[in-house]
Amino acid sequence: MAYRMNATKPPREWGSLLTGMFGCYDTIGDPAFDMDRDEHLHERSMLEFLRDQLTPEQQAELDQVDAYWRAHPKEFNEAFAIWHHQADKKTELAGFIEDENGETPAIPRSHWWWWPIEEDAP
Repeated sequence: MAYRMNATKPPREWGSLLTGMFGCYDTIGDPAFDMDRDEHLHERSMLEFLRDQLTPEQQAELDQVDAYWRAHPKEFNEAFAIWHHQADKKTELAGFIEDENGETPAIPRSHWWWWPIEEDAP
């Protein structure tokens, strides 16, 4: 299925995602973590739906974000606890992404970042 977002230029022309919307992906756990960054999960899902429209470098950056978040489950879970427990998985992406019919897709289970990461037992 083809997905689209409201943007003036295609995602592959955005350049680095790490100097843009994911510039602070690795600040989870920082006492100064700013919940104004609360659209990270939305943006991460939007980019996953658009993955085939990203450059290989941008795709690698998403993989880097994912690897960092997975490597820090406690901090990740704390940073996004509100979204993990209160997000409406059917409508949460409204205004971020739509399918070819103009419908907002539900968040699929493959978008693991919308659920807490299970921490390994010590």
